[in-house]
Amino acid sequence: MRSNAGYGVATYLMSVSDRHLENLMLKEDGRLWHLDFGYILGKHPPKKGYMVPPIRINKHMVKGMGGMKSTKYNEFVSKTIDAFLYLRNYRVLIMNLMALMVDAGMENLPRNEAERILTQMNDRFMPLMSNEKVREVFEEMIHRSVNAAMADFMEVMHKMAVLGVAGAWK
Repeated sequence: MRSNAGYGVATYLMSVSDRHLENLMLKEDGRLWHLDFGYILGKHPPKKGYMVPPIRINKHMVKGMGGMKSTKYNEFVSKTIDAFLYLRNYRVLIMNLMALMVDAGMENLPRNEAERILTQMNDRFMPLMSNEKVREVFEEMIHRSVNAAMADFMEVMHKMAVLGVAGAWK
């Protein structure tokens, strides 16, 4: 449950895109292991950016928790919100560390776009809201992300592309 919560917060703050089930591995102990971070900090696969929910959690993951009305799902929501609220306490430090990375030559953090990218990341911390309001907004964002129809559609299209069914879809 903690790895799902951490995953949810990390994908939100870092604006990780291209999160389909083939980019998630399940370890024997039930923790998630992620690969392929080519699309981060607001960079999206071509023609797919508008389809990406803010928090990358899908119905398959929620089903594994027992569904949206389950105790485990409620625990996930609570832990995700708590993790986000905790990280908000370190927003300035995190943003300063990100600013130091501008000179690292990361493809997803080019110098000429750094101010915009870092401003967007800072805004995702919702710095002007109270923790109470953030708790409310973030919970709604989690539920919206789980029910994002375009994410389901993209999952199906990705599977078809992997299987070669949608070879022309690029």
